Amino acid sequence: MCYKTDSIMRLTFGLLFLFLSFCLPIFSGQVSANTIVWLGGEGNWTDPTKWENQTIPTANDEVIIRSGLVRIQKKEIVEVNQIQLVDGAKIENMGHILIKSASSTAIIIKEFSQFKNLKKGRIEIREAADSGIQLSERGMLLNSGRIYIGAPVEVVGQRGKQIGLHGLILDGQSIFRNNKLLEIQNTKDKAIVNQGESIFTNHKKIILGGEKSLLQRNGIQNTAVITNNKKGKIYISGTYLDGIRNADSGRIENLGKIYLGKEKVITTYGIYCNDDSSFRNEKKGKIYAYKIGKEIVHKVKNGEFMDLGRVVVKKK
Repeated sequence: MCYKTDSIMRLTFGLLFLFLSFCLPIFSGQVSANTIVWLGGEGNWTDPTKWENQTIPTANDEVIIRSGLVRIQKKEIVEVNQIQLVDGAKIENMGHILIKSASSTAIIIKEFSQFKNLKKGRIEIREAADSGIQLSERGMLLNSGRIYIGAPVEVVGQRGKQIGLHGLILDGQSIFRNNKLLEIQNTKDKAIVNQGESIFTNHKKIILGGEKSLLQRNGIQNTAVITNNKKGKIYISGTYLDGIRNADSGRIENLGKIYLGKEKVITTYGIYCNDDSSFRNEKKGKIYAYKIGKEIVHKVKNGEFMDLGRVVVKKK
């Protein structure tokens, strides 16, 4: 009898262990991510023959594109956990890329890879454990559509979803060119970091923070090259630190318009220049200062601010 009882108890506990092992991840909301690899060559995202194991990526999958050209067509909605472009891979997006909650950095573009967000293209990154988009090793991001990083409050509720590190970071001689809209909300660190001899150019509209958003450090931190061109507009609001911090020989040229603290206060300085950096507000350039906690422009350690245009102080 004892032998039979012990056997039944062992069997019962074994079945219970298997049940809990299978069900607990489901009950806790944890779903393991699969890695799906593009097989190379040109093709459409929705073609299963172009993916490893003929599996089109879904919301919980991490995607690696090592070579070739991937096209996302108009009106297509692509939902994944992460996208990595490496070894000169390319994406042309005319659809809607949605990343609701990335387990690390949402989009990585490196090793001469190129991401074109075309005229009708939309990239939406609501939440990420690390950064929203990271470029390195001469990666390139050309935006002619709309990019939203960090969902605003009206989309996800009272507090909003957060980006765990930076909204957009460039390093290693990378290139970013904005021809339409880049919007970054609710970051735990800087909204934009431009470093490592990278080149950042704005031709249209950039919104960093806002009335219902929080950027927990600087709006822009630059140690490389940034140009805000003639039709470029940059709005920065709601930073815990500076609106723009230019350091370590970084160069910024403004030929367009920059709005500082229009929607929500910039806690410290509007523009902070240090360590031999150079900020040139060119002849046609305009800087509008609204709610600034300290000085509009602060210079230390041979930081240079040259105003050939206009700095306009607006009523708070």
